[in-house]
Amino acid sequence: MTPLVAAIGLPSYSFSPPRSTRLLREDGTLPAHLIARRAAAGLLATFVTGLCPAVGFDNGIPEMAQYSTQTKYPGRQPVLGLQGNGKLASCDYEPHCFSTSGDESHLLKRWRPPAGSKAMDELLETIEAYPPCQARIDGGGFKIITARSDYLYVQFESLKKGFIDDVEFAVDGNQVQVRSSSRLGYLDLGVNAKRLNWISAQLRDKGWTADRITKADYPEYFTLLTFTYDDYIRSVLSPESCPSPNDPLNCLDPAPR
Repeated sequence: MTPLVAAIGLPSYSFSPPRSTRLLREDGTLPAHLIARRAAAGLLATFVTGLCPAVGFDNGIPEMAQYSTQTKYPGRQPVLGLQGNGKLASCDYEPHCFSTSGDESHLLKRWRPPAGSKAMDELLETIEAYPPCQARIDGGGFKIITARSDYLYVQFESLKKGFIDDVEFAVDGNQVQVRSSSRLGYLDLGVNAKRLNWISAQLRDKGWTADRITKADYPEYFTLLTFTYDDYIRSVLSPESCPSPNDPLNCLDPAPR
């Protein structure tokens, strides 16, 4: 792995720079050398993680059948659940994760159900009603993996390449811990924010306090979205969809993730 990392020009700390590293310049943009290095890191992570055959969840959209013979990239499941400190895991440095634990750039406020409500019942009801392909994401559907009275774990799958994102909820008294994270790559094309924003909107309708993820609160995350197309064409689109990655304007319209 070391020679390959060196060949593509990644920094000496490989894929994990110090958390104190400032991502943006004063004008709010990402330095060009960091864009190139981190896009390369996302590409490399995709290919060094094991490839798996199509699996697809039963509730994916019908178009999922068109990609059933393609190799999928689910990634390896990380260590999930409540950690030793009683909290859900924090996020690594990549901007493809939100959690109620960890540093400011990824940090969510804990969600609060209304007094007297059955928080886990309402969470389950909301997740079960989730429409795959809302906001053009999660076209491969979702599956509830673990559902207990105090903990809920759900996997969401992208349409074409079978990327799996891990989403967790932990009821903690009158608060709910939340975490949504992609397994592969560096950028997430806004997927985790779109997913959590749909879920939180449904819960707000039920009287919950669950903040929307906005550009005002997460400027670095949303600024990086302007650089996602390069990452997208290298890790999501096929050569048929985008025969010339250096000419993205001539790529075909991206299919739902």
